[in-house]
Amino acid sequence: MEFGVPSPTFNIFATLALLNIFSFIGGIKMVISDVENKVLDLFTSQIVLSGLIVLINLPVYEGLFFRKDSGRIPNSVTYKSLIVSLLACSIALH
Repeated sequence: MEFGVPSPTFNIFATLALLNIFSFIGGIKMVISDVENKVLDLFTSQIVLSGLIVLINLPVYEGLFFRKDSGRIPNSVTYKSLIVSLLACSIALH
């Protein structure tokens, strides 16, 4: 996929993809730290769905972090998306 130009659409895609990967990592962290397996019983389907969406968004993550050519997502879009995603996650934790 070619992402080369900064577009408001890429801001939305990247922000949603980052929110999803942060949620997936948080869910996995909760499952690992849970002793009584209550979290796994309650949230199995949500964790599986989030994992599938992470797999679908692999080209977006590649464009955000791994590509070094002219087809990558611009740094300005990456920074904006990271800031908005981290802000949303920090607000959700309180």
